[in-house]
Amino acid sequence: MREQAGNAIAEPARLLAALAAIEPVPQALVLAHLTGDDRLLTQVSGHVAGGWSFEQDVPPALAQEVSQALVTALSGIAEGSLMPPSTLDPERFAEIMSAGINAPLPPDYAAMMLEELNLTGGDQRSVDFSDIAADARAGHDVAIIGAGLSGLALGAKLLEAGIPFVIYEKNHEVGGTWFENRYVGAAVDIPSHFYSYAFHRKPDWSHHFAKRDEIFGYLRAFAEDHGLLDHIRFGTSVEAADYDAEAGQWTLRLRQDGGAQEVTHRIVASAVGQLNRPNVPDFPGLDSFEGPAFHTAQWPEAVDLDGKRVALVGTGASAIQVGPGIADKVAALTVFQRSPNWAAPNPNYFRTFSEDEHFVLANVPYLIHWYRFLLFWASGDTLHASLQKDPDWPHPDRSLNADNEKMRVRLEAHIRAELDGDEALIAKATPSYPPYGKRMLRDNRWYRMLRRDNVELVDRGLKAVDRTGVIDEAGEHHACDAIIFSTGFKAAEMLAPMEVTGEGGAQLREVWQGDDARAYLGLTVPGFPNFFIMYGPNTNLAHGGSLFFHAECQVRHVMMLLHEMKARGAATVSVRPETFDAYNQRVDAAHDNMVWTHGGMRNWYRNSKGRVVTNSPWRLVDYWKMTGEMDPRHYIWR
Repeated sequence: MREQAGNAIAEPARLLAALAAIEPVPQALVLAHLTGDDRLLTQVSGHVAGGWSFEQDVPPALAQEVSQALVTALSGIAEGSLMPPSTLDPERFAEIMSAGINAPLPPDYAAMMLEELNLTGGDQRSVDFSDIAADARAGHDVAIIGAGLSGLALGAKLLEAGIPFVIYEKNHEVGGTWFENRYVGAAVDIPSHFYSYAFHRKPDWSHHFAKRDEIFGYLRAFAEDHGLLDHIRFGTSVEAADYDAEAGQWTLRLRQDGGAQEVTHRIVASAVGQLNRPNVPDFPGLDSFEGPAFHTAQWPEAVDLDGKRVALVGTGASAIQVGPGIADKVAALTVFQRSPNWAAPNPNYFRTFSEDEHFVLANVPYLIHWYRFLLFWASGDTLHASLQKDPDWPHPDRSLNADNEKMRVRLEAHIRAELDGDEALIAKATPSYPPYGKRMLRDNRWYRMLRRDNVELVDRGLKAVDRTGVIDEAGEHHACDAIIFSTGFKAAEMLAPMEVTGEGGAQLREVWQGDDARAYLGLTVPGFPNFFIMYGPNTNLAHGGSLFFHAECQVRHVMMLLHEMKARGAATVSVRPETFDAYNQRVDAAHDNMVWTHGGMRNWYRNSKGRVVTNSPWRLVDYWKMTGEMDPRHYIWR
């Protein structure tokens, strides 16, 4: 701490100038943390309406006073005249956190956030295996399928615990979806400082919402820093996993560049995710099209769209990034929309971080931690209640409750302002369903793009393709030189095309009836011992949050199960059927009251029967508590 403070204060004038570049609220939180003096934090708190920086309106004079006080405090720490507390009790942290968001922080959130802050270094979510003998740890080798963010996180914790593992990755690089998706404009819609591991912070993000290349680089660096690359077999797909009950092990059938191979492992963790298989509609005549036609997740490196007439099919998460990224380069862009999506503005979406911000986030003690806390709060559970159905709400066709209606009014006003009163275009672009009924998008200047002279929005889907263009559902032909499919993924068909066979020859695909995937905590299925599913059924986040956070919760629970196995001397673990059934009944009951089961619309969260199979209905804090506890009575140990 003293050395870090010394680095920060080496040039006091530079530090003071650099602090002016970053918001005063996280500075005030650090100041209260280091000094125990809440005077300035209390003053700042009155100007806070939420965790986002644009929800904070601290007067410049007060902001400058906070920065100066922080410089003074750091000078005292560097000189040894100020000794910040080595630990703070949870109640004290809750006081500071509540002041930072200007709202009482519930006790369960305070505990979660304190763990998330990770102020003591290391990883507060790590499971301690020091009581397990080294030979016992080595007795259960693990196969991880996929080197995306979940697979890498699990690999890091297995390595830390001394448990042998291999990661099988179909690509020739790590990163999963962030390696595969290279389309123009690809970026994350979660703040960068939250869309990252809590135990592997990056102070020098270039954008508030990082672009694809930087996220991939972060994951690549994580794999290198944690020594994971030597454990990864690249270019290796897992076609099938078969359980041998007598041997208590899994046989994996691999497909590599050089052919097929079989290997055995005691434990298997699938980390292939939900968004790994592009959904390319099989339109009649597609094979006859003379130009390039491709899915956004399969963007050709050499494709040149400059001066071309382009058909963009779909208006979802990738389309809203691709469209504005190419509109000023193509001759014409025709967008085909079956139904419109809501897209919310965020003033920070296009902001970049300055060198001054990088400096203070890297050098001011705890600043990056408190900065992340505010972003976690802003983009976490704050909207969850507004996505619940109010049975007495008089306008259920357009919104769910009073707060959801307020959100709709704000979003409609944004659309109207961006489309500059073009009533025909406003009607096409405004959804009829409540906000968050489909994935809420970040407005990437999408609406402004729709006003361009070379852009046309067709509010119909396609029914066919021919040699020179596409034919919409009304039978109208649209000539084009290239077709881009922004048509999502086969998210409901989880783990496909991999064949997973459990006890008694049970096929997981049959157990799930094709697209009705279910798992306890999204992780385990009865009859499939020692088989874990990362980012599995009902663990996608659509109300807020970060998949990195969910992955860390899931990894901890898996590690708790492995620890219990070794402590018991058990060879296998599987969830009890009654535990599995009760949990999924709770999941379905919760979803019945949420926006994603709203009638009269389609979304990729639901299967062919209308059941929500991808999304978590829980608040982040609920899932954190569920996965942070492991009741051995919920499992069968053998």
